[in-house]
Amino acid sequence: MASGDFDRAIADYDEVLRLRPNSAALFLGSRGYAHYKKGDFDRAIADYNEQIHLEPNVAGHYLNRGDAWRSKEDFARAEADYSEAIRLDPKRPGGWSGRGLIRLVRQDFSGAIADLSQAIRLDPKDASLHANRGAALMMQKKYARALADFDSAIRLDPRDPLVRDEPARPVVQRGDVGRGGGGADDDRRGDDRGVARGAVVAGGGGGVLAGGDKDCAGWWLGGAEHRR
Repeated sequence: MASGDFDRAIADYDEVLRLRPNSAALFLGSRGYAHYKKGDFDRAIADYNEQIHLEPNVAGHYLNRGDAWRSKEDFARAEADYSEAIRLDPKRPGGWSGRGLIRLVRQDFSGAIADLSQAIRLDPKDASLHANRGAALMMQKKYARALADFDSAIRLDPRDPLVRDEPARPVVQRGDVGRGGGGADDDRRGDDRGVARGAVVAGGGGGVLAGGDKDCAGWWLGGAEHRR
């Protein structure tokens, strides 16, 4: 949708909110999402704040605001919102997947694996969950398990660039592929089932989010956007 379409949607929601104040919670969320899609995260958060004030016990509101905080790279607030979403609705995978991604980027790899594992239990067919958990396992040098997750991700959605390219690109950019380090899995280097999987085999994932690199973190988050 073009930016002008979101502008028109926002104008429509403004009018609806004026005419139907008793339905404010619903339309604040819709307007907030339109702001979010435009990249105006501050206005999105302002709408989500009002929505949460009106309906403080709805997990989805915290998921939406968490996404906006995540896009602003305010990871502490994003993690807090995803945690609240989990508290309110622990059977909804979005809170677990959102918090797992934040913990991955913040290099809490054990926490990321735990959260993403729970998300996978709730939604086992979401390829991105397997890809993100694979990245966390890769950073812990648990290469065989990482490969299994990347294989699962590729099997579930072989066309999704997230599951094929994301974990590998920073490794390739840093020149780490081919240095070895894949341990017992190196003999599978010829497998062509995805760049992500190949990066673990060839380079052990030495570059992904290494050293808290903000550019890597922002790139990873951008590719994972809206997968919850």
